[in-house]
Amino acid sequence: MIELTLEDFKFFSEKQEILDDAIKKQKGITDDEWKNDLSNKHSIALYIERAEFANECSDLWKYWKDKKPNLDKVLDEAIDVIHFVFLTINKHKDSLDLSSSFDIYKYILEKSTKELDEFKEKDLYIVSLFTSENELEILGKVLYILDLYGLTREDVIAQYKKKNAVNFERLESGY
Repeated sequence: MIELTLEDFKFFSEKQEILDDAIKKQKGITDDEWKNDLSNKHSIALYIERAEFANECSDLWKYWKDKKPNLDKVLDEAIDVIHFVFLTINKHKDSLDLSSSFDIYKYILEKSTKELDEFKEKDLYIVSLFTSENELEILGKVLYILDLYGLTREDVIAQYKKKNAVNFERLESGY
């Protein structure tokens, strides 16, 4: 199982905060608008990114296809989910500090791992992504699925760094 450390949590949180601040500055979004007015849009984005991730994990649920998933695309879509998970975590740092979020993540990860280990059919891994509303639970399930593909914590961190750089390039180019 891919397990993030508290240092990983801090890294993702800090990088996401820098990206979010750059987006807010470029788009003229206030902190209040970011935390309150855009909440529905953030929720939609997290849902869509989960769907894009699920689509790349086609072998887990698309019984009609024989095509193997492209692990680079699987990982890339997972990173998009992780970006929005940490956007959400950061929005709640006033009421729940990062260390507390990490402790909750560890508890949820253990619970989710036991639950997912009991699934006999792999499509239930994908279903569980959409029945989870808690961002920490979503994170744990995405990491579980990445582990099924043999991906590692190091893969996740390296791809996050690459995707974060791409996101800044997109921001600078007016994407």
